[in-house]
Amino acid sequence: MVTAIMDIMCLGYLVFFRWYKGMWRTMSRKAKLRTHILMAVFVVTSIDLVFAVWLLQVPFVANSLRPIVMLLFLSSIRGNMANILLDS
Repeated sequence: MVTAIMDIMCLGYLVFFRWYKGMWRTMSRKAKLRTHILMAVFVVTSIDLVFAVWLLQVPFVANSLRPIVMLLFLSSIRGNMANILLDS
């Protein structure tokens, strides 16, 4: 239960930060798309966490989407992944 609350709070902060940053800064089309995908991931993860707490099960979807959230939010991780994939 504590982990679910922390996940929702962290994702909520990331979504709010991206949304607020987009209010005063011109964003590229890709950045807007990443923001919308992050919002959709937040909704799906929140639903999964609520059901996991309610049914006393492990939140499988929320745990699976954590790397995607990091890739969407941090440009340094996206750059490193591109370097790894394009290096081979």
